[in-house]
Order: sequence, then structure tokens, then C-alpha cells
Amino acid sequence: MNPVFEPLIDRVMTILDRLFLLRPPLFFPVWIATAAGLGVGRWVSEPELFWHVGWNIWILLLFVGMTLISGAALILTQIAQAGTRSFERSLSVIDKGSISPDRARRLAWIYLAVGLVLVLPSGALTVVAALILFLAWGGLDSVMPPVLRAHPLAQTARHLLAAASLFYVGWGASGAPLTPSPGLALPYILGFGGIGALMTLSSEAPSPSRGSRPGTLRLIVTILAATASVVVALVLGYANGDPIISTAAALALPFFVVALIYRRDVDTARTIRYALLIVAIFVGVRYPLLFIPLVINFYLCRTYYQRRFGVVYPTFQADQELLWD
Repeated sequence: MNPVFEPLIDRVMTILDRLFLLRPPLFFPVWIATAAGLGVGRWVSEPELFWHVGWNIWILLLFVGMTLISGAALILTQIAQAGTRSFERSLSVIDKGSISPDRARRLAWIYLAVGLVLVLPSGALTVVAALILFLAWGGLDSVMPPVLRAHPLAQTARHLLAAASLFYVGWGASGAPLTPSPGLALPYILGFGGIGALMTLSSEAPSPSRGSRPGTLRLIVTILAATASVVVALVLGYANGDPIISTAAALALPFFVVALIYRRDVDTARTIRYALLIVAIFVGVRYPLLFIPLVINFYLCRTYYQRRFGVVYPTFQADQELLWD
């Protein structure tokens, strides 16, 4: 890097700290799950229109609002995990001293308020689902005891609740009737829940440090439950005639099976990353414009974390060290 530009680059990185306080790598599941609910709702109300490629300002406001709301929740999570070795803290600008916890907390409430205003035009269901997501991902962290918050069952329940909330954020914005939604939503919730269950085993920190590894019984039970949830998602998706979740689950299932058979760290990491990628590809079939923010966010995150923390993240390379909870 030319030394002339070093001060400018450092200034840009400092400005980006305010954005990365929101944890942009976790925007991927937020956008994908929201688009999944939106796509299925549109499929119900407009079955003759499979691809949605038109520009819609209200959908843009929905995704911006959900980005702020989920980011606000994740800020509270980072604050609540002070002093822990969680992944949220390992790459947190709060730990770097760029933004104080008090200021971060104030920003979280501002982002929440602005986000709710932006999603308000999408309807009451969307607003309620967005608030539930905020509680599941951030609000509960502020009041739950650390021991309960770190429990695998509590973490899995939060992931399932978050998946359901995000799906119904999209469904509410689609304008589809609520009545048929439970049966159509369940395979998506189970699919995202299976990925979330594996996330309770490990936090994918690009760091050589390790904590204590989960016991063999916990590994087997968690991966088995995650695999079973994907199988059920596949069957229900096929029964619903939904080619998106049924095909995505079928393609992701071998990764879960390999993780169950070998129970290696690298297989768990690979399953999380590639299962989410597969779902993103198939959800993007209905909403091709989704690929634009996903790609931009991917490379922006890689550039920022490499410059600011000296790590390449996010990445599809699975043979990196994991930081066990």
C-alpha cells in the first residue's frame, strides 16, 4: 500500500467502524430469510409470477429497516458478551476501543427506532415480527443470566425464533393472507434452525485460540437434530410443492450427513457456510436482485476485516481454527 494513502485508508476504516458495529456478516441470514418469506408469500398471492425482478422502493425500505433492527440487536449482544471469548466479541469494534459500550447502546436504540419506521409501511405483522427478532437476538441477552444465555437449548431456541421472525417479516410484506403461512413457513424455519443448531457448537473465529470443545454426546445430539430438521424441511417442502426449500434442503443434506458421521470441526464449519450459500442461491432464484447486496457485503466485509483485524473473513475456506464456546 502506498504510504501516501495510509492515513486516508485508516480514516475510512474508522468511519466504517460505525457500520461494522452492526456486524454486517450476519446480514446474510437476515436478508436471505426475509427474502424467503417474501418469496413464498408472493408465490401464494401471485402463483403465476415466479421471478420478481422489478424495482420496489417499499421492499428496499423493508430490507434497510431489517438491517438496522437486526444490527441493533447484535450491538446489544456484543455488549452483553463483554469479557467472553465469543465470536461476536472477537471481531467487535467495541473491544478495539473505537466505540464505547455506552455509545454503542445509544446507537442500538436509535437504529431500532429508525428501522421500525422503515418497516412500518409493510404492515403490522412485519413490525411485530421485527420486534420479536430484536428480542430474540439482542433484547433477551440484556436480561438473561450468562449461564442460561450460553446454554445450547437456549441458543437453539433463539435461532428458531429468529428464523420464524425473519420469515414472517417477509411474509407480512408480501401481503399474502396469514392463514396458509404456518405449513409453508415450517420447512424454512426448520432449515434455518438446522444451520442455527450447528452454530451453537462453534463460533467461527479466524483465530488460532481455542476454548473447551463440546463433549461427544452434545456433538452427536446437536448434529443429529440439525440433520433431522433438514430432512423434515425437505419432506415438507416437497409436500408443499415448494421447489425452493425442498431442492435447497436436498443439496445441503449431504453436508449435514458428513458432519454427523465424522464430527470434525472442519465439517461443521463447512456445513454452516455451504448450507447457507445453497439456500441463498435458491432464494435468489425468486429475487435475483438479492445477489447484488449479498456480493457487495461479502467483499466489503473481507476488505474491512482484513485491514482492521488482519483476518480474511467471511470465507468459504473451512479448514480454519474454530473458537469453541
